[in-house]
Amino acid sequence: MKQTYHANATTNVRLRSIINQSNLTNFELSRQYDLSENTISKWKNRDYFEDKSSRPKTLKMNTFFILTCKFIKTMYIRKVILIFNLF
Repeated sequence: MKQTYHANATTNVRLRSIINQSNLTNFELSRQYDLSENTISKWKNRDYFEDKSSRPKTLKMNTFFILTCKFIKTMYIRKVILIFNLF
């Protein structure tokens, strides 16, 4: 699956894997790849290299309620249109 990166992304899965497996110091890697030492340290200490999802894990009740109301309203309008043959 092709990975899409946001505009501010400075690393990709391949580079993260290279950083993780490297024996160079954080300072040397940060200079080589033009990244901060904190970024290098983060990827050296991780067991996975995929991006985390930024989507919320659950919908807030208000959002769920609004979506439900919109769905019910849409279904009602469709039913009225069918009953009265408006279109």
